[in-house]
Amino acid sequence: MGSRSALKSFVPRCVLTCACLFYGFSFGATGALLPEAFAQEESEEPAAQPADEDTFSPQATPTPELELAYSSGYLFGHLLYLDPKQRFVFLKPIERASSRKTVYLDRRTIVSAHEADGDDLKRVKAAWGDLVEGQKVAIRFIAKGDLHAADEIFIVKGEFDPDLYKPQRRKRKRK
Repeated sequence: MGSRSALKSFVPRCVLTCACLFYGFSFGATGALLPEAFAQEESEEPAAQPADEDTFSPQATPTPELELAYSSGYLFGHLLYLDPKQRFVFLKPIERASSRKTVYLDRRTIVSAHEADGDDLKRVKAAWGDLVEGQKVAIRFIAKGDLHAADEIFIVKGEFDPDLYKPQRRKRKRK
């Protein structure tokens, strides 16, 4: 079986033989499948007796898998680690009881900061290089189960104010 073509023809034959043995098909002298291999045999199993309501039924209907719901929210804390390839960040949340969170990033993740514009704060885009380990950040995320994906990362200066990190609404132009 040194040649490549012999190996190509050998593998399908082995797979076919294994499948036939597994499913119980029989071959005739010519190598063709016999028609009785496809005939369904009558099973002589006794009819199942109806189970009482008090007894356990091993053939109970399986419970469907629960799908995890999507959620969204904000995480406030300090950056513990920023991946050099910008795939994820580790965040230490402000709450003392909570542990380190891993937040995944993608190309659409926006980094923002706030600048003082008179009395108001104006949101401006920041560069990835502005993120530094140990820095206070607020992360708006979308989650499914325990997986958090960052939608936007805000660089925080001063106190955390959740109202500053809400998604911006586009102003509609009136005609």
